[in-house]
Amino acid sequence: MNSWFISWCTYTSSEAGGMAVYSFGSCVKDYPAEAHPDQVHDDMIVSLKRAQNTEYVHITSFNRV
Repeated sequence: MNSWFISWCTYTSSEAGGMAVYSFGSCVKDYPAEAHPDQVHDDMIVSLKRAQNTEYVHITSFNRV
């Protein structure tokens, strides 16, 4: 297993008057050792979009720890 540190933020929709930061956070998640960084990144984007109920997600920091 490899642990990954991810910081993220979500934005308001353009219909809400622009792209202001709506929420932000960070976490450490474990992935199999053979997981490629692109796979981990893509999985986190999908997970965050689902969890935050928005399409406006940006990963601000992404590191293996």
